[in-house]
Amino acid sequence: MKKEKTKPGFYFIALFIFTSLVASCGQDKSMSKEDNGIHKVNPRNVIDKKSVDLYLSELATDIQYVRLETNQSCFLKFINWLDVTKDYILVSDSKGLYQFDKIGRFIREIGRIGNGPGEHNGRIRIATDIPKNEVLIYSSGEGLVNIHDIANGSYKRSFTVDFEVNNFAIMPMGEIAFFTWETEFDTREVVFTNNQGEIIDKISNNLRTNMRGNVSGHASVYLVNDNIYYMYNYRDTLYKINNQLNRNSLAVFNSENKDSHNDFLIFPNPEVDTYFPDFISTPRVLHNDSFIFTTLQKGIVPGSTDEQHLIPAIYDKSSKELTKTKGFVNNLDGGMVFWPRWIKGGILIDYYQPYQILDYYNETKNNIEHSNSFLEIVNNLDENDNPILIFVSQ
Repeated sequence: MKKEKTKPGFYFIALFIFTSLVASCGQDKSMSKEDNGIHKVNPRNVIDKKSVDLYLSELATDIQYVRLETNQSCFLKFINWLDVTKDYILVSDSKGLYQFDKIGRFIREIGRIGNGPGEHNGRIRIATDIPKNEVLIYSSGEGLVNIHDIANGSYKRSFTVDFEVNNFAIMPMGEIAFFTWETEFDTREVVFTNNQGEIIDKISNNLRTNMRGNVSGHASVYLVNDNIYYMYNYRDTLYKINNQLNRNSLAVFNSENKDSHNDFLIFPNPEVDTYFPDFISTPRVLHNDSFIFTTLQKGIVPGSTDEQHLIPAIYDKSSKELTKTKGFVNNLDGGMVFWPRWIKGGILIDYYQPYQILDYYNETKNNIEHSNSFLEIVNNLDENDNPILIFVSQ
């Protein structure tokens, strides 16, 4: 990947046109032999180095923006889950699920908080089954999974599971892969069910029985080319699960941690901002054909969602190099720095709050020539509007 600065371009598209290495993470149900395709990543080599400027033109040729309509029925403080279908954009803030069309016009809320049929408890996880045109809403703590029709939002049926779900996704053949919280209470790392909730397979992690701490690991989960990929933030391996429900390693992160997260024990202490300050974890990970996008964290910051504790780094599959960065400088249209949060159909997606865009414009208007389209959005943007989605494609 080139590191030199390139001259900024100034076009803006305002409408959205969407056309193991080892079994160190526990016992594996079907682990193939290690081969040369496993990428070895060492975050400790770069995490304390100076960030390198990378430019969006090195990653993408097209950038597209979607303004999500704002009204009293769909006010979003943030987005923690997103999916894109042929006709819709679905987003969730962990309390509600909101459906928009492809240019961001609000359609409906799917499901609602309550105790009736099709209602959820407001602490939810989401997954979509595109072939069946269904969306599944899981209520945390209750084990309830409600299934709704994507086309009209109607409630169809529900089932319950006997484990606490941290994340889940739908396999291309229809199986549901549930990823449990990493605690000592459940050694089932991944549980596969059919669409009626009946367990058909599992991947176990017996190392969980060694945990004595009170920090629960969570899983990054995403789909690329009909395979599910996942990695737990305190573990070292990024896995692929194929259509036969077999698991293989894609990458191993050798963070060289002296502390084991199995021994984490954190007590509330207002004077301590960061626990285990030398421990490196991977809260987020994504990849495409060329790169692995890692978001690293050094130290454990309980209860914090502050982005300042997160460190972007990109692994180039060709050069085998990991580079610490602050994200991709947007030299395509002079807009916001880009760092992918989701990948859908090969398209990388990020978002910003309106106040962030307005602050950015005010800070850069004297030294960056923004496009007319960008200025039009800025001039019509209110700080209380819903987030702006950013899509980039190669």
